[in-house]
Amino acid sequence: MYSKCVITNIHDLIGLYCYICQVYDSRLFVNVQRLSNNSCPKFTDAEVLTVYLWGLNEQLLNLKAIYSFTKRYLLDCFPQLPSYAAFANRVAYLSTALMELSEELLTENGAYQEFENYLIDTMPVIVSQARQRQAPRVAQGFCSLGYCPTKKLYYYGVKFSILGRKRAGAMPIPAKFGVCGANEGDITLGKAMLADAFNMDIFADLGYISQPWHDELFLRNVHLHTSVKRQCNSPPLSAKQRLESKKHSSFRQPVESFFSSMASRFGLERAHFVRSTNGLLSFIWGRLSAALLRIFGWFNP
Repeated sequence: MYSKCVITNIHDLIGLYCYICQVYDSRLFVNVQRLSNNSCPKFTDAEVLTVYLWGLNEQLLNLKAIYSFTKRYLLDCFPQLPSYAAFANRVAYLSTALMELSEELLTENGAYQEFENYLIDTMPVIVSQARQRQAPRVAQGFCSLGYCPTKKLYYYGVKFSILGRKRAGAMPIPAKFGVCGANEGDITLGKAMLADAFNMDIFADLGYISQPWHDELFLRNVHLHTSVKRQCNSPPLSAKQRLESKKHSSFRQPVESFFSSMASRFGLERAHFVRSTNGLLSFIWGRLSAALLRIFGWFNP
């Protein structure tokens, strides 16, 4: 099954490798330079990134599966493939390069534009479910304990947020993204992502309600739309308010579909095998990069 898939998509693999080499030589190498005798490894950083992103696009959701797939079917293309331990360490080391690659893809394709409608939302990246009395020790200082009201779940991990440009009949194109600890509020990450926003309409959920912040955004011609929230000890929402909230939820549905795709196709929500901060960053930015490559047409649907 996989051999036929590889033969069919070999042109995508070659095109991806050429693109990664181009971006690496022009931008990515600055963040991952090595000042050692091993500054030019036989299995290059561009090859590591190509193998990792190709495997994610093939829905191989952990490093072991990606490595085994490459060793079995793509060894002719990557004859210098190192041991699995070395490959895993190299992927973690390139976390900054993967983040830069995501930003480069957004810049190249003009994802951020003024005078457009945008959707903002957050999803959990779960390293571990919070069942222990003490928090896990994975990626300490970056991960934290938090609660996801949508899933009604306490978890240990981070929050991943996007600001996506709405498209008719399609999922939004991510224009900005951010990551914070699971104990941070959605609005905290939203304020950081919209610090330099001008001239746009943004549709968000109830987690972004803050009248002072709304007023501040209004001065920059940024209109933040949220559903109507029923206050404590106040009368039930009127029929008109319920209808407005329903329309608002329907308008925001594409961003929910985007997160559903990231969870099902790329496994962004399940980071249970991650064991380090760099590993977690590679996990997140690698999946975002693979999703952007697919959105912008680098892979066949």
